[in-house]
Amino acid sequence: MEPSVDPVKHYSGAFRTAVSEALRSLGVRDEPTIERPRKGESDLCLPCFQLAKGLGMRPDALASALLERMGGNELFDISAVSGYLNCTFEPRRYVRDLAHFLWSRGDDIGLSPPKGESVIVEHTSANPNGPFHVGRARNPILGDTLVRMLRADGSDVEAQYWVNDMGKQAMLLVWGMHNIDASDLGPADRRKKDHELVRYYQAANAKLEAEPSMEPLINRMLRDFEDAVRSQDLERVISAEGRPEIRAKDVRAACEMVLEGMKSSLSDLNVAMDSFIYESKVVSDGSLQRVIEGLRKSPLCREENGALYLDLTGLVDEQKDEEFKKRFVLTRSDGSGLYTTRDIGYHLWKLSVCDRAINVLGEDHKYQSLQLSIALKELGQKKLPETMFYSFVSLPEGKMSTRRNRVVFLDDLLDEAVSNARDEVMKRRSDLSSEGLEAISRSVGIGALRFNMVKVQPEKQIVFRW
Repeated sequence: MEPSVDPVKHYSGAFRTAVSEALRSLGVRDEPTIERPRKGESDLCLPCFQLAKGLGMRPDALASALLERMGGNELFDISAVSGYLNCTFEPRRYVRDLAHFLWSRGDDIGLSPPKGESVIVEHTSANPNGPFHVGRARNPILGDTLVRMLRADGSDVEAQYWVNDMGKQAMLLVWGMHNIDASDLGPADRRKKDHELVRYYQAANAKLEAEPSMEPLINRMLRDFEDAVRSQDLERVISAEGRPEIRAKDVRAACEMVLEGMKSSLSDLNVAMDSFIYESKVVSDGSLQRVIEGLRKSPLCREENGALYLDLTGLVDEQKDEEFKKRFVLTRSDGSGLYTTRDIGYHLWKLSVCDRAINVLGEDHKYQSLQLSIALKELGQKKLPETMFYSFVSLPEGKMSTRRNRVVFLDDLLDEAVSNARDEVMKRRSDLSSEGLEAISRSVGIGALRFNMVKVQPEKQIVFRW
């Protein structure tokens, strides 16, 4: 057999052909249903029960009759057992052919040919206000694993990171950087931009909680920043309180500085992103306004104190999904958009440029994901995103929180995983150079962490009433 021929297909095809010829001799023209035995008694089998019924025979008698007609074959052995015709590949020949085939494939081992399907997988997408914490570590690991699997299956996959540069967290970060003196902050736990700048975000959030009168200022910054992005005037001042003044361009700069540190952590985790799409994109290109105007025409749309929302009452089985929020808020009372509204614009764009869009989200986003799908359908979108939900990693104190500094940072976990692996490698390979020791320790430690995180609990199904 030529090394380029897949032996699985070759041996399976030979068995199918032999079975088909034997069945035709009995007057059966239908294609046989070949299966893989669940218990592994053989490589393939033909269940004879349905076929025997049509011929007026017992299943065991049909299996024996087929065995007699098929005779011997150099590729496999066959046997009739309890109404099944079993096929076992000739082991030495099969292993030899399989080894030659795998060797001929080189680096393409295990890869399916291109299937002409474009897929966008959005994963990670953590707010750029501080380092990744362990509670969110499953997202990049699951997302990157899914990307690799889809590519191996022949899909053309783009891994995207949706960067929230327009939310409250971004405003608190940039406000803190401009108004809080570094001498008032504790030391950063490591010299890395995301670890250094998260201190300003945490201090600003603590000040907001202590002084609720700051809330109007932050909301005004959000509205002014949206206006500046829409008009593409990034020199516009969005806060003149404090010195120096905060301009629209400072928000993007702050987010990008934190994001650089986050990218470094992803690289250490062996996770690669193809593109980073900023939320401000859907504002500057007009998508946000088109979404708002489109949903304003929906029969589900309501207005209260100037704010728009979709009334989703009755669209899910509320007895099973009591947490489902019946109001999907689209705008604030001042007309500015929200994260969820911008997310709709992002998904309309995504779905227009790919065959499949898959989101990897924490379990706390399942109702938001459902609301998103309802809004997309209201806008006439036929193709909807698919979602993989995952459960969080928590601390004994509860859910991790960057703003409250109740976290274990991913960078610390990565260091510990590599350190533990190094200890084990040193016990076994004292002959290694320092470079070899570090390379193996990093591969083993990061690999073990990724493997441990790829454990997803199934989520309950949400029942629609469309």
